[in-house]
Amino acid sequence: MMRKDYNKLISFICMFLLSISLLSTHTVKAETINNPIVEIEDNLTLQDEDIINEAELAANKEIVLFHTNDTHSRVDAFPKVKSYIKAFEGNSLLLDAGDTFHGQSFATLENGSSIAKLLNAMGYSAMVPGNHDFNYGQDILKSLGVEANLPLLAVNVKKDGAVAYDDVLIKEVNGVKVGILGIATPETAYKTNPLNVVGLDFGTKESIIADAQAAVDALKAQGANVIVALAHLGIDPTSDVKATDIAEAVNGIDVMIDGHSHSTLDKYEEFNANHKTKITSTGNYLESFGEVKITLDNENNVLDVKPGNVLTKNLTEEDAEIKGLIDGIKSGQEVILNEIVGETPIDLDGVRENVRSGHTNLGRLITSAMLDETGADIAITNGGGIRDSIKAGQITKGNVIAVLPFGNYIVTKNVKGQDIIDALNATMAKLNGGFPHFAGMNVLTEEYVDEAGKARWRVVSIEVNGAPIDAEKMYTLATNDFMAAGGDNYTMFGNYPTLNEYSALDEALIKYISKVGAEGIIAVDAEVRLVEAELVEIESLKERLTEAVETGFEVELTKHSEDKTLVVLTKDEERKEFLVNGTLANAEAVLEEVNKELNGGGQVPPTDEPSIDVKPGDGAGNGSGSGNGSGSNSGNGTGNDSGTEPGKGNSTLPETGGTSPIIPAALGFIVILAGVVVLKKKDKTA
Repeated sequence: MMRKDYNKLISFICMFLLSISLLSTHTVKAETINNPIVEIEDNLTLQDEDIINEAELAANKEIVLFHTNDTHSRVDAFPKVKSYIKAFEGNSLLLDAGDTFHGQSFATLENGSSIAKLLNAMGYSAMVPGNHDFNYGQDILKSLGVEANLPLLAVNVKKDGAVAYDDVLIKEVNGVKVGILGIATPETAYKTNPLNVVGLDFGTKESIIADAQAAVDALKAQGANVIVALAHLGIDPTSDVKATDIAEAVNGIDVMIDGHSHSTLDKYEEFNANHKTKITSTGNYLESFGEVKITLDNENNVLDVKPGNVLTKNLTEEDAEIKGLIDGIKSGQEVILNEIVGETPIDLDGVRENVRSGHTNLGRLITSAMLDETGADIAITNGGGIRDSIKAGQITKGNVIAVLPFGNYIVTKNVKGQDIIDALNATMAKLNGGFPHFAGMNVLTEEYVDEAGKARWRVVSIEVNGAPIDAEKMYTLATNDFMAAGGDNYTMFGNYPTLNEYSALDEALIKYISKVGAEGIIAVDAEVRLVEAELVEIESLKERLTEAVETGFEVELTKHSEDKTLVVLTKDEERKEFLVNGTLANAEAVLEEVNKELNGGGQVPPTDEPSIDVKPGDGAGNGSGSGNGSGSNSGNGTGNDSGTEPGKGNSTLPETGGTSPIIPAALGFIVILAGVVVLKKKDKTA
């Protein structure tokens, strides 16, 4: 009996399982993952609903936005870009986010016209003007836009209350209406020569947000399916208006193509992860270009926005038409390069070994041109940026460009005196690309050999406009954009905000040569701005001081280092300085003896303050502390500040709170006790 029941039970279970398998169907619906359609199914039938979904997904479309920014007239990679984007013709747009018409001689020799021809041949649809696109003047910029056959979009740039250039544009791509607006940085007002933008209003943060929102709304009202903002704003923390500010405040922008801060896509990752508006940028100098893929459904609703960058160094194919255009322009510029811009009666020294180890007349001429261009207190440029000499005779544009080939432009910043001192101490080394050439100051140095056995110099004293440098005073510094960002170990300049941006170094030098002529060149050649201090032995000091006091000089002694004393002799406008190989106390004793012999001790008592805040150990001050110049043997100050002021670093570690060891011990005991109780309870119930 039991055996029969058992067999019946097994038969029932088998019939039940068979009926379930016949009745059931299981389908995984299609999904769109990164645009391709992925289907997974485990039977041979599809429900009507699945067929409809598959048709909808098949109707999705993708358009591509290619973009560039901050090329600064670097053009050699454009043939590769054109070859790459040709495969997407009819389904893509090419856009630019500014700082394009100015930079290297390829552009500046023709006031940007060469770049306009190239943009036209590349097929750009629109661009937003960057601050350096105004370097030729606002009217020439307009004509460049016409020559390039593309609108210059800037909703916030106005003249007499009206938009000065273009504001918005709609382009249709594969049946999709792409609405484009442009936003130019308000920093343009001072990041080009102010004369270039007279009468233009770049707006405030509030007005720019309002103008951008109004433009988005207008584009949508005209039927735009995708909204693209071309922005030359950047994400530099010192900027008052950043791309992220606009993306957060303005509703309806699908993607923002940014420029100005030379940032790469990865710098925007955190923002992109949390916001509907995606922001992208592609660094600078055409090292890469952007590729934004936008997916839309069959009603042209945006489903997905995927920014990406393409490295030009990884591309090999070049477009023959664009390559031929660039080569032709370069060939035609030979006539311009041969244009005479001046004449020099002497050789101007730009020999590599010389400009990287000391001053030359060419370095003095370049920095004099920087002061003339900007009106700054001090100008500094790096010897590594000087790449050729100029022979006596006629000077051509080509000669000047060979000297300054990088397209660097002049930047001004307000910098603390201590950071000027630290910058010189950090960079005055033999055969160093950062070796400082300067104007507006006279520097006394001493030579030493650092721990690595390298010949270096450190500051003994600095005069700015005839007065000793004040370590706490702010000075207007003119330098090049590379050094202003901290390049060549000028890190102490990097955190100071930019006051203004001016013309390229080669342009400034050409202008200055034309202005001062041969006489001016001879005068600059005769100047001595960097001097190694004379070192006098203590045994010879009495004779030197006696002569000085007898001829009416005032004597000032200051401690330079533990074993050296700075002697400063002043009479009316005349000033002499030298170092004594001896301690301050020994030098004071000699001066006291001289005073007693000559006038009964009437000399003003000496000071024990150090001559300058330097680091006798290695001379490589780095501006990392507060640096007030009052402590001896210190290249960077006492480090008693939080490091938030420009040019400073964090000098102290933050305090951290402590926890009594009794508390964690007690908590640990409670946890162990609770575990024992639970285990015992389990034993009882087992």
